[in-house]
Amino acid sequence: MPRCIRPVRVGILAGSFIQDRRDDPTDSHRGIFNTLDFGLASKIFGSQSALTRFLGRNPTYHPIGKKICGRPIGGFRDGSSRSRASR
Repeated sequence: MPRCIRPVRVGILAGSFIQDRRDDPTDSHRGIFNTLDFGLASKIFGSQSALTRFLGRNPTYHPIGKKICGRPIGGFRDGSSRSRASR
């Protein structure tokens, strides 16, 4: 069976950072909402596979008139996961 489809156990240490500066979390009209997430899987944590994971998002909210809120397209949003071959 190819390695890429075999089930593996992943033990991961992960952390998140959240910054919320929106005027109203349920109906935002201005402000920012930043999130960063990082994870590291290693044999130290009981993982059969080693990898790193990163995800960052940065939506911003801008008022357009009195009843419309706009959000620019193409704000910072990046995510990656990289396998580290254990030899």
